[in-house]
Amino acid sequence: MVNVPRDIQDWDDDDPDAEFHRNRWDYWQAMGKIAQEYRAAKDKCRVSIPAPHLWRWIEEQYGLRVTLDANGYITDKYEVVDEKKYTMFLLKFR
Repeated sequence: MVNVPRDIQDWDDDDPDAEFHRNRWDYWQAMGKIAQEYRAAKDKCRVSIPAPHLWRWIEEQYGLRVTLDANGYITDKYEVVDEKKYTMFLLKFR
């Protein structure tokens, strides 16, 4: 996993979404850890039922509905659909 230096600022100070941009690196780092957890859970469960897609698994486990781009890739935007599960996400990954 890539460690991003904390001194990089990829937004303007007067940007209205500055808080979103500030937290984006933490979000992507958490998504990397979630993907590892997903792969481990998928490998552990060797049944004939296919595993859910990563984005669906994230919603079931952590209460986040991630936004997908036109190619089906996860973006940096999400919606909280379950506050309790999202709280666990925050406690575990932030």
